[in-house]
Amino acid sequence: MQNLRDMRNRIVAVQTAVQVFDVMQRVSNSRLKRTNNSIRKIEPYVSGLNRIFCSISPEIAEDGGMGVKALEERKVDRALVVCITSNKTKCGAFNRNVVSEAEKAMAVYHASPGKESAYLFPIGKIGADVFKKGKHQLEKSVAFPDNPTFNGVGQVAETLMGWFAQGKYDRVEIVYCRLEDKKPVVFREQFLPLVQKPAEKGSQGKNRAWHLLEPSIGEIADYIAKSLPKARLFEIFLNSYAAESRMRVIAVGGMVQNANKLVCELKIGYNKARQAKITNELIEIISGADFR
Repeated sequence: MQNLRDMRNRIVAVQTAVQVFDVMQRVSNSRLKRTNNSIRKIEPYVSGLNRIFCSISPEIAEDGGMGVKALEERKVDRALVVCITSNKTKCGAFNRNVVSEAEKAMAVYHASPGKESAYLFPIGKIGADVFKKGKHQLEKSVAFPDNPTFNGVGQVAETLMGWFAQGKYDRVEIVYCRLEDKKPVVFREQFLPLVQKPAEKGSQGKNRAWHLLEPSIGEIADYIAKSLPKARLFEIFLNSYAAESRMRVIAVGGMVQNANKLVCELKIGYNKARQAKITNELIEIISGADFR
């Protein structure tokens, strides 16, 4: 049986861990609220670009893409799968679910009749560590930013757009996690070439007779091709960051509950051992008095 000092030290250690977990939970909650505010701010901009893209897509299609590389549809010989994970653990099944979906995407390409080659681009240290030990071909890996900004994410988008424009890859897909009704859901979306989102397809060509385009539609298409990928990727990063924070709040909350439960059990055991020690000392004192 442990002595009282060891039991008391263990109680203090677990209580310290509870304080650390509680701070982690508060920080994750704060990050979740801040990220949700950023998502609400970027959504109108992305939605507006999508509406413009949908309204001019018929003219772009009629003109064969107008020479804009980001809109160019071509045969897929090389594909790139971007997998967005976190840099740290303690966020439940967040990383595992995203990595699993990326593995499925790679399996689809490897099993296709055309034998397309697929490469992985992990964003986040956890995903990079997992895939470096695997059999998939990696383009490169970068850490997920601690505080995603439009300019920082825009550099990643420019890199992807550059690879696509150079013909290094014929399709770029992104696997990430986002919150749907406060529940994390993993999505796999085509990033390049640009495609209309399902929610906007119904608006294609609506009220085209009322549109007077200035400047020319070619200049608008070029602007959309440069701006929309950056805005979409920034929205994806924010959604992934929000989902990670939400999963971390849940995971750390469970850790706090389990640690508090352990503290209660340890205190009960400590009190029982302490009472037993006091009882034994009283018995020894009484026995000595009777002997005298």
